[in-house]
Amino acid sequence: MRSMYQCTNKFMYTTVSLYCATGNLPLEIGLLPNLKSLSIHSTAERGEGITGALLDFSHLRYLTHIDLGFNSLTGPIPNSFLAGISDPLRIITIDINSNFLTGTLPASLSHLQRVTINAVNNKIEAIDKKLCSMSEWMQGVVEEAGCDAILCPPGTFNIHGRQVTASDPCQSCVEFPLAYYGHQKCGSEQKTREKQILVKLYNECGGINWKRNDNWGRFDIDYCAWYGITCTRKDTIDSILLGSNNLVGTPPSDIFELKDLKWLWLYSNPINFKFRGIDKAEKLTSLLLDSTGLTSIDGISQAKTLHEIDLRFNSLMGTISPEIFHLDQLESLSLSNNNLLGTISGSYFGKLSNLRKLRLGSNTFTGTLPDFVDNPLLASLDVSNNKLTGTISPLFLNNAILSSYISLDLSSNQLEGPVPRELSRFDTLTLYLRGNKIDHIDPELCKKEEWNKGDVRRFGCNGIMCPKGTYSELGRQSHAGSTCDDCPENPFYGATTCSSISSANLIQLRLCVLFSVMSVVATLIVL
Repeated sequence: MRSMYQCTNKFMYTTVSLYCATGNLPLEIGLLPNLKSLSIHSTAERGEGITGALLDFSHLRYLTHIDLGFNSLTGPIPNSFLAGISDPLRIITIDINSNFLTGTLPASLSHLQRVTINAVNNKIEAIDKKLCSMSEWMQGVVEEAGCDAILCPPGTFNIHGRQVTASDPCQSCVEFPLAYYGHQKCGSEQKTREKQILVKLYNECGGINWKRNDNWGRFDIDYCAWYGITCTRKDTIDSILLGSNNLVGTPPSDIFELKDLKWLWLYSNPINFKFRGIDKAEKLTSLLLDSTGLTSIDGISQAKTLHEIDLRFNSLMGTISPEIFHLDQLESLSLSNNNLLGTISGSYFGKLSNLRKLRLGSNTFTGTLPDFVDNPLLASLDVSNNKLTGTISPLFLNNAILSSYISLDLSSNQLEGPVPRELSRFDTLTLYLRGNKIDHIDPELCKKEEWNKGDVRRFGCNGIMCPKGTYSELGRQSHAGSTCDDCPENPFYGATTCSSISSANLIQLRLCVLFSVMSVVATLIVL
């Protein structure tokens, strides 16, 4: 906003004129005693420009021209707006069109006799009736057309957003529910197209049988109020959130034409999702398709803007698709519980330098555990329930941010050797290592009091893994009640079962069943 101050000085406090400014309106502008003209008109797309509340300018006695159109001002028009104008007969021009202003055009403006105000394309909900009798407002048109000369009422439209002549009234809009005053169109081409896309999604994915389909297909309710749909301040779709809602069939590729779509969540639906055309979704950042029966991700590499992908609990087979590694904006990748195999390539994952969360658990990956040194932001890693072998490298997560909270699940693999001392550089760490072939824990790690949510402070090394010759269901001792119990035959740290105790329990169970049967037989003989 420094340029604004420069302009107020440059124009000697009588005129401020700026284009493409950003940020909030400085309060100081409302204190310039000789200001007559203020123009901060954005030439950018609606939704940009200056933001925040509209100042009341109540201390400006000589202000006659205000142009704040095509910005992002929010909130109501203050009741004290222009209350300080010294001459109520002065001609006042106010342009606040195409913002996000709400509420009522206040009655306090009625002290000004000659006003032309352009407030179309906001979210104005009412016009105070006093304004509708101001005969000299809107260059005298209010005398003939009343409130319509200021703004067309809800449910109507006019190319000007208001009635400007007797022969050009506000017209009814049947196709779209126009909820606010001052519409210039009966829906835009974009809104028409977006509604068509949603209707197609509903028809092709069994909408009538969805668990929830509140308001879907109702043309008297704006689609932004349909269940699972949210919109931007410009009333364009930014999210489709229909997870676990009994969608079936193939979602139409038309959904990728929604130019402001950021979140597409269709998880836990038995659908046949295709990625064809996803390159058109230029703002898509979150795609949740877990538990959808997905068998292929062909075409996903075109979704260049994705930050989050969840593909868990599907039927993906073979090695990880190389298309994944073209998505260099990814921060979260979830591929757990599929039928993936092969090695986990550190060099490939190194291409995803923004990765913060990686879930690869419950597949059949083999080979060694990568060190992920090229993923400095990685803070959550799950490779559990695979067939990884070898040792944990001393360089494992060597470049990770030390201040981050780290969560690692390396459990149920075939990793061997020690837990490396180098992990002690992390002060806060949740570490799951049960069900491997770990044979040593460096004593330095047993001093990390905040590890495993304080269990290392409570139980020392046992808070990381139960020692050799013991076992626990969690593979370690925890504040939740899990203890490390004797089991002499367990040769590794972190065992979760004890075969001798399991066998003894089984024998005991069988004996109990046998005695129960014998008791029943004996009773029958007596009878």
